[in-house]
Amino acid sequence: MARPRKISDLPEQSPQEMMEMMLGVRGVHVIGIDDEVKVLRVVVETPANEAVCPQCATSAELFDRPTRDVAGEPVFGRELVFEWHVKRWRCPNHRCETDTWDEELPPVGSAQWREARE
Repeated sequence: MARPRKISDLPEQSPQEMMEMMLGVRGVHVIGIDDEVKVLRVVVETPANEAVCPQCATSAELFDRPTRDVAGEPVFGRELVFEWHVKRWRCPNHRCETDTWDEELPPVGSAQWREARE
């Protein structure tokens, strides 16, 4: 049987880190929570602040921030929906064939992201 840990033995963590760990969403930042009756809606974004074009390697410009609802595993007896604020990047190189692209959501916990039901 494991011995009880003292508070002083616990690693120091910010509320942000604790929320990410509790929800199994490391690799994204939790930027808000909407506590609906049957659904826990967690607003997330990736920490990426810059990107390069996948085709020509030019530094990309942030073009748009659409949202996408992504379902998570149920938590605390409620449906879990992540409202992901996607970063849409644009290649400023006019000679490049790539116009815009969306960032990819990093893997999260043991569950796979899936589009939420409407």
